[in-house]
Amino acid sequence: MKHSSRFTKILVALLPLILAGIAVISLQRAHQSPSPRGGGPALSKAPAAPAKPHKEFIEAKGLHVTGWIAGGKRSFQKLIDVVNSTELNALCIDVKDSDGVVSFDTHVPLERRIKASRKCIGNIESVMKKMKDSNIYPIARIACFKDPVLARGARAMAVQTSAGGLWTDHHGIAWANPYSKKVWDYNIDIAIECARLGFKEIQWDYVRFPSDGRVSQCVYPGKDKRSESQVVEGFLKYARQRLEPYGVVMSADIFGLTSLVKHDMGIGQTIKLIARNVDYICPMVYPSHYALGEYHIPNPNKAPYKTVFLSLGDAVKKVKGTKCKIRPWLQDFSLYGVHYGPAEINAQRKAAKKVGLTEFLLWNPRCKYTTAALAPEKGAPQKTAKAD
Repeated sequence: MKHSSRFTKILVALLPLILAGIAVISLQRAHQSPSPRGGGPALSKAPAAPAKPHKEFIEAKGLHVTGWIAGGKRSFQKLIDVVNSTELNALCIDVKDSDGVVSFDTHVPLERRIKASRKCIGNIESVMKKMKDSNIYPIARIACFKDPVLARGARAMAVQTSAGGLWTDHHGIAWANPYSKKVWDYNIDIAIECARLGFKEIQWDYVRFPSDGRVSQCVYPGKDKRSESQVVEGFLKYARQRLEPYGVVMSADIFGLTSLVKHDMGIGQTIKLIARNVDYICPMVYPSHYALGEYHIPNPNKAPYKTVFLSLGDAVKKVKGTKCKIRPWLQDFSLYGVHYGPAEINAQRKAAKKVGLTEFLLWNPRCKYTTAALAPEKGAPQKTAKAD
């Protein structure tokens, strides 16, 4: 009885300490990152902002990489090898493509709520390390307003119809509302995570209004007196301000035709306004995307040198007076019965060089690139194989 009584007294004395310990453990667990998709391991700790951010400008020559290719161990290594064996020094990776899919799990609350990630890249830290180890300049491509995942997952942020439903283009794709600041913040939050991971540049794509479909029926909740061009300019200015602490270069993809026309093509892409708010504009001067007779060229797709020369020449004139540089997207794919190989790619590069541009990015939707059009790395033998 004495032992029992003494034990009870000890237990009563220790009870407050035991309860305090349980509370501390519970509090620690409550602050741990939750499971990214309702199960499985928790997300890794969000990377911290750089201590001394500064923009790193290089003469970038690179390739487009889809999320799925970047996430494949062998497929990504093949592109790393292409860069290492040629004059190339950059890779532009799809972080969020125009299908709205985010290539890896992020710490962005909205991305996690609408389940935008498809985990194309299972280990983004490994991808970043591979590029760093090979001294490759990493660019994060983020498609802004063509985003069906966001539009359907957060309908209040979508372009709508007068009846209140989702507006969709000719392909049935819903768009996010360019007038919505919440849409702006969603994209910029993803960009900030990319900057923290080590991406040196954020490249905005689809930073424009819808163009395919019955655009006259588009309803933009929160629309004000700003024109489409002013909205795009406002987004880029705001993005630049929010990204400033992270020291990343900022670029924007634009239609090649924007350099030819005197208006914004109804989509908000006015070169001068965009150029004032980014470090680079990246005109997509794919000859296959110009209509027959454009620039008085019977078939621009069959005239890569002349098409690119005239288009980039106009773009150079339009950015005059700004600090913005031009880095074009060039065509490395065949379309409409016209084959593109080393001769056609080199013709585009020569045209760009003729107007004073040496930087470029090559686009191929399948990420298969013509290495014969690329100079070998100094001291390396000539490579003629096709990346696959």
